[in-house]
Amino acid sequence: MKLTIAVLLMPLLASTAVQAGNSTPQDPRWEPRGPVREVLEYTSEDEEERLINQYHFNRRGKLKELVRYIPNPDEPVTQTFSYNDQGLLEHWLARGPSGRVLWGYRYRYDQEGTLLQETEYGQGETISGQRVFTSQREGETVRVEESAYDSSGEVLWWMQRLRSTGNPGEDWSLYYPDGRIITEGSRLYDLEGRIIREEERDTTTQSSITTTYRYSQGDQPTRIEERNHDETLLRREEFQYDQFGNPLLHRISSASDESHTTRYYQYNYDDHGNWISRITWNVRTKENQLKAVTETRTIRRFTYREEE
Repeated sequence: MKLTIAVLLMPLLASTAVQAGNSTPQDPRWEPRGPVREVLEYTSEDEEERLINQYHFNRRGKLKELVRYIPNPDEPVTQTFSYNDQGLLEHWLARGPSGRVLWGYRYRYDQEGTLLQETEYGQGETISGQRVFTSQREGETVRVEESAYDSSGEVLWWMQRLRSTGNPGEDWSLYYPDGRIITEGSRLYDLEGRIIREEERDTTTQSSITTTYRYSQGDQPTRIEERNHDETLLRREEFQYDQFGNPLLHRISSASDESHTTRYYQYNYDDHGNWISRITWNVRTKENQLKAVTETRTIRRFTYREEE
């Protein structure tokens, strides 16, 4: 249940869209430093480079097109992104080599930039699902509801979140269409709006999972720990970052089988502060025994706009 619910709840933690019942495409957007026009990204192995991504950015520094050459370089998929006057993502489409739409999303916001509706498209830009968001204030309590629909308009699930004015936290419940609770929980935030504690409770098994987050500075966590209802550690993630906010270390530890996966990163940067080469070492150990070490090299070539 934990994994299933995590997929459903992803929109609460990030702006990435959810495909009900399917894996969600990871939002590939990032904003480079400086007046970037194009970025070509390669993997390098045995001194041979292979183009994997081609990024194009608008004059506001937002990604407007991404051509992905993986997994099949002969059938690249082109993703396009358009934004409203507020700079919010409005349309995200993926097309195959023939130009036919493979999947996509359209977003609608209110005047304050709050997301009201997300429409999901499938093959040929046919509507395959929708999510609708509503919000209302009831005294000191703000109630936010989110409903997910399939292509025929039938409700798949709906969620309710409650937050009190001045309270740095919220309670949420996820429901089946008939009103039965799937799971429920709570979140606690710090004064900077960063999540520091989350509890998820399975109403069927009466079990719970608590996740805590630690930060040093900025919005990126330095440690995430997951524990069950009796405080037994299930999983720990640790992070270290460089001065540009890129990860130097990411260690994942599983208490159940004493396994550890650690990724080490090394970068070279250009004068704008964008990394132009990265080496990633992936080290796996189990019960203090080395199991595997892999190395990946990635190269980025930037084209900047001339100053006007």
